[in-house]
Amino acid sequence: MTGENAPLVLIERDATSMGGHWYRAACALTRAAGVQDRAVTVLTLDGVDATARDALVQTGATVLTAPPVRARGARALWRLARLITPAGAAARRLPGHRRFPHQLTLLARALAEAAAVRVAHREPGAVPVVLTASEGLPGLAALLGGPHVRIVHDVITTADRPLRLLARATRRHADRVVTLCPTHGIRAKLAAEHPGLPVVVRPFALHEYRDRLTDDERTEARHALGLGDQQTVVTLVGGWWPHKDLDIIEHALRELSSAPVVLVAGSPLEENRLARWKTMLGPRLHVRHQAFDEIALRTIYAVTDLLLVARRPGVVTESGLVCDALRYGVPLAVSDHDPDLTGRLTRLGIPPWLHVFPADDPTDLARAITAAVTARPPRPGPATPALLGLATPDETLDYYTILLGSLITQDGAR
Repeated sequence: MTGENAPLVLIERDATSMGGHWYRAACALTRAAGVQDRAVTVLTLDGVDATARDALVQTGATVLTAPPVRARGARALWRLARLITPAGAAARRLPGHRRFPHQLTLLARALAEAAAVRVAHREPGAVPVVLTASEGLPGLAALLGGPHVRIVHDVITTADRPLRLLARATRRHADRVVTLCPTHGIRAKLAAEHPGLPVVVRPFALHEYRDRLTDDERTEARHALGLGDQQTVVTLVGGWWPHKDLDIIEHALRELSSAPVVLVAGSPLEENRLARWKTMLGPRLHVRHQAFDEIALRTIYAVTDLLLVARRPGVVTESGLVCDALRYGVPLAVSDHDPDLTGRLTRLGIPPWLHVFPADDPTDLARAITAAVTARPPRPGPATPALLGLATPDETLDYYTILLGSLITQDGAR
């Protein structure tokens, strides 16, 4: 049985960069566990970014990048996953095999997850949480690994017949896991892959009371980045991934009748597009082409008067940037790419810090930017994150513990 002081084991399969949601959540949950006098282990069996490792260790976590030598079953699964992964990568280079490589990837991820969960259960009473779980083969991961909480952020591939048969054969073991999805859109996609799989919709992003930026921080950040107090700064944060619609932002910038500072911060970025923007904006374009730790990211948000978030229509994954705007207290212009997100935001009554623009209308976005230059929008209030369902790390840690406790009670494991 899990108890109040149960050790927390956070599992991340792609920890070699600080991108995505895992790093900040791992640090926040580790801090919360420390307050509760609970040990934390972070398992990153494919390696870990050095900056992320240092931050986690300083926060109080133990970081493992391989199963212990004595964990023979886990090491066998881990090694098998490591053999299959490069085979999948090699298969992608074969013509006419677009789907087959993804089947190998799904299998390798399930085996790696199982290996990590087995390691977690070596710690009596541990609460294993897979922070970025694969959409495939949850029953296999549970059968080989044991009870755990898994968080599925996206469904990016479809299982072919062999994997569907394997999923069906291990389906009865899927009740040994609790699957969480951050959005209703992801739950619908996952239900299509795994009919009948119990799934809970719960935002993954966390908010801490320490997140909200102070006025002094905002002033100091402007000075640190060499920006004047009267300059209006519109900001794009994060890597330029395919789901982001940079075209609509570029068209909006071309239509501007105002002259804001445009701050681009993140990695990777498109150098050709940046060159066009440099020609268009001149010295008003400020670029920070790098990955950011939590402290540096606060500085970026602190100088921001309007955060721009543009995604392609139909993208239904959780927007960490929208959550950041609420957590830090930054005015936001966001596309209406996800009807559920738009609905949750507009249920707040279209507050003055929010502008929702049509995903195919750069003119509307340009108007929002111009309005921000004319009069800086107010900031979201401190209660806004909770209004949209963002939980604190303490609440989330308790939630994961209760979920796993119910699984173990039903399963009779350990």
